[in-house]
Amino acid sequence: MQLRRRRPHLPPLTHPLHAVSIPRSLFLGQAVESANLVIQGLDNAAVVEHVLPVIQKLTLGDWFTARVSACGLFAATYARLTDAASKATLRA
Repeated sequence: MQLRRRRPHLPPLTHPLHAVSIPRSLFLGQAVESANLVIQGLDNAAVVEHVLPVIQKLTLGDWFTARVSACGLFAATYARLTDAASKATLRA
């Protein structure tokens, strides 16, 4: 699925991003792939507002799958960040 332009209705789709912490490997791969497509369609402000907190929460998760999911979302998110502060937050 290719997104040709930023879509304002995509931020609500970030809520299911928490599902990527469910410990099922097949589901995990598909969830991360779908989440990355959503991230590509968000504008930069929405990535900062909606995606960064999800990744931060996933990195602190007790389950290995949550941390692996955060790694899967990292590249797509980092590429969308424009300010140094947001990038530093993601790297922290």
